[in-house]
Amino acid sequence: MLMRKKGFKKNPACSMVEGQKGVIHEFFAGDMNHPKSVEIKKALEDLLARLKHQGYKPNLSSVPYNISDDQKKQLLMAHSEKLALAFGLISSCAGCVIRIVKNLRICEDCHVVMCGASEITGREIIIRDNLRFHHFRDGKCSCGNFWKPPETCCSRTAFPKLHHWVILLAHEQVLMSFGLQEK
Repeated sequence: MLMRKKGFKKNPACSMVEGQKGVIHEFFAGDMNHPKSVEIKKALEDLLARLKHQGYKPNLSSVPYNISDDQKKQLLMAHSEKLALAFGLISSCAGCVIRIVKNLRICEDCHVVMCGASEITGREIIIRDNLRFHHFRDGKCSCGNFWKPPETCCSRTAFPKLHHWVILLAHEQVLMSFGLQEK
């Protein structure tokens, strides 16, 4: 409320993922205007059902609004990085790494989903949020779950912190995969 009164706007959450032929697809939180929105929603629902079967429960505290739990679940399902992940799963071959760039920090619920998705799909998922790289593999994240104690996030022990040169290499690989280079 105070932000609105002062004329401030929050940047909308946006995630980008590479599709076929190197085309970059952009997803905003709650946006279902993509040409493959129906398939994306179905893939995400299927993934979340598989995760729930393994014990996943949406972390409703990741939604800071005073709304019903059902509305919070719907908002969580429409986070931009989850939409980008679902698109990556349906538009790339099995075993291909899914690389996502997000303009804001990944929330706790999405982090847990990415950990689980990397395990049940057998895919590596790399997300660059506004703070760091998250490299999800086999149910673990390279960040060491820095913003939460490991036992409250992913169910597995995270990789030890990566060395500086590995992070730089990963950064370079993500930039190259999007046809970008460091200035």
